Amino acid sequence: SSFQHLSCGMKFLITAFVVIAICVHAATCALRLPQFLTENMVLQRNTLNPIWGWTTPLAEVAVAFDGKAYSSHADASGSWSVQLDVGQADGRAHSLAITSDGNKILFQNIAVGDVYFCSGQSNM
Repeated sequence: SSFQHLSCGMKFLITAFVVIAICVHAATCALRLPQFLTENMVLQRNTLNPIWGWTTPLAEVAVAFDGKAYSSHADASGSWSVQLDVGQADGRAHSLAITSDGNKILFQNIAVGDVYFCSGQSNM
């Protein structure tokens, strides 16, 4: 084999290149979401809620929220998004499942209600 005739340094460089290429490919193919999408989150009632993330470029993405199915296709960079219609606040725990390219992420105990952002000084 011609690989055996290469110097030790050249073998190391080729091996390092192959390992890096495999890691980069694996990192770009995984289904990923923004960090603030988590279990126990609250989605705003009576409005469309954007859900987005990244997956394998051009892959199909399936999103399920309380029996409603949504779908999207990733663009050439792997970005995708859907708009969830979550309806009225109802006091129940909901689940959100996102599937793409053989990967699945499941969030449970999601509430639907009002979301408030508050800021100010420490004496408020």
